[in-house]
Amino acid sequence: MEQVDSGTTAPVRAGVARRAGRRVVRWARWGDATGDARGGSPWTRGRVLAVLAVLTAGLLVFHRSVPNSVGHLGSLLEAFLPWLGVVVMVLLGLALLRRSALALVALLLPVAVWTYLFGELFLPGAEPGPRDLVVVQHNVSDENTDPAGTARALADTEPDLIALEELVPRALPVYEQTLAPDYPYHAVRGTVGL
Repeated sequence: MEQVDSGTTAPVRAGVARRAGRRVVRWARWGDATGDARGGSPWTRGRVLAVLAVLTAGLLVFHRSVPNSVGHLGSLLEAFLPWLGVVVMVLLGLALLRRSALALVALLLPVAVWTYLFGELFLPGAEPGPRDLVVVQHNVSDENTDPAGTARALADTEPDLIALEELVPRALPVYEQTLAPDYPYHAVRGTVGL
């Protein structure tokens, strides 16, 4: 859709055109091959947004490869990993505002990865996937009158690790004896036992 200025035969691309002595503002459309006033088309503008979308997808896919040695960045990324969906939504809004088809196509990548990682959590009745490590933590109380019963109840849940708090020295042998068949290894520091 090119407009021709009434005084000349040269085509006017996007932006401001003059028609019969008044200014006419024309916006570039998504499918407009002529692009914007600077000559960019929907497929050439938004390159920075496209790069940010690919980097976000890379963080989602390779989040376990981020080193934890400098400032605990790996742990920080793991803690806020689901919130990268907000970054994707901001990039989507900017791509729509910029009218960049390139950025929208690039955003398909982080949307697909985020949906793969966290999408099932939003489905009703969805069961979480298998766990690598199951830990039970319990404050056994220094006034517990039945440490053996408490130990059996904790062991019945079949965790990989049992953490006990307020573990007093007089109850420690009872917990060791009751848990020893299934949990032969233990460590106690103060009133905390693993």
